[in-house]
Amino acid sequence: MIRKAKIAIAVLEVPDLQTKRESEMLRRDALSQEEYDKKYTGLEHTYYQRGWFSERARKHGFRFELLDQNITNYAQSKFRFNCLIFK
Repeated sequence: MIRKAKIAIAVLEVPDLQTKRESEMLRRDALSQEEYDKKYTGLEHTYYQRGWFSERARKHGFRFELLDQNITNYAQSKFRFNCLIFK
């Protein structure tokens, strides 16, 4: 993406490693174990540290912003962040 982008890169709805435990608990508690397994088996999230994005942006000399996600009525919103990288 860094090579292809002309102006900016938006990486949205990134699962935050810092809130992984809370996020997984909320998802599990919303369903029975059977329903959870049926719905989510094989669909594990990859969680990222916010610093992972900032390190890559700095490495290339780009400006970046990390933003908390805030989507009304979306339970997982508080466990996600967005990253904007400006070339």
